[in-house]
Amino acid sequence: YWGTDVRIAHDPLYWTKKAAHSIFHALAADNAVYITDARFVGDIDMARNLCFHAVRLEVAADVRESRLFARDGLTLDPATENHPSEQSLENYPNFDVVVDNSGSLQQTIADIIWNLAKQPSLI
Repeated sequence: YWGTDVRIAHDPLYWTKKAAHSIFHALAADNAVYITDARFVGDIDMARNLCFHAVRLEVAADVRESRLFARDGLTLDPATENHPSEQSLENYPNFDVVVDNSGSLQQTIADIIWNLAKQPSLI
């Protein structure tokens, strides 16, 4: 509620601006930057405008549910699944790479690297 209904309602780029500020400081300190969660088109577009690669991780619903239960003891909630922060990127056309995240973390990382490497324009 606070992030979407209050902050974004007041300034649609609120979180994007905060992220960009943090990114610039990290880069200025010569740190590598990875954005591990983006929920809205503006987030992805800002990152891509800063020369980040946009990777979509897809995972089967049953795997998501078992991971959520193992981590938090929760089941998937349809209301949560339909929240704008869960839906806004469903039809986003500009991901650089789409990877299945239903397997191990090591396999997902290998798949991301493989898919980025086979697209020379992305490296």
